[in-house]
Amino acid sequence: MTSWRMSRIPYPKSLEAIGDFDRQIVAMFRDGFDYSTIARKLGAHPRTIAGRAAHINTLVPPGQPPVFESNYGRVPIAKTMDAVNHVDRQLLELFSQGLGYLEIGKRLGMPRQTVATRIVRLRDNLGEHIIPRRHGTSAGERRNAAEQSRPGDRAGRVRCLGGCDQHFDSPDRCRIRICARCKAKQRENSDGYTEHRLFT
Repeated sequence: MTSWRMSRIPYPKSLEAIGDFDRQIVAMFRDGFDYSTIARKLGAHPRTIAGRAAHINTLVPPGQPPVFESNYGRVPIAKTMDAVNHVDRQLLELFSQGLGYLEIGKRLGMPRQTVATRIVRLRDNLGEHIIPRRHGTSAGERRNAAEQSRPGDRAGRVRCLGGCDQHFDSPDRCRIRICARCKAKQRENSDGYTEHRLFT
């Protein structure tokens, strides 16, 4: 890791006058690294990298594409296999070897969450036939299925919140808290607004 003293490196005046530090930033960005990773590798702050990238983009003549994309240093996720950059290829290769997100992150110099996000988005773009899931269903799908309760589990006696304060048998105590009689009264209200009585 190289440590640079950022306050001592002046901004370039033209694209031809870009120094070694800025050339490294450009090269790393083209290799697929984001600002945070570039900053970590060069021993600088991510805002410093972002500021220098923004300045370099101002030096590009009108009509030519910018050196840095305008997505705040984030490397875009490829939509096709041909567009996958070499960092994502390394990431996918390590993932296919069975390594976990944390180990992949250590090897590539990325945070674990960045690795996880990139793999999920690459799977969404390229398909599960290219990047298969390690488990049959995702953790979120398993969690949602486990949390779903059967309809009869929530049935019970509740107090009506529609204004009559009477107890009634609700098929779902969490969601249905107004009795049928109060619901009918609310439907009769022609202006569409429901009047609620506060408990006293």
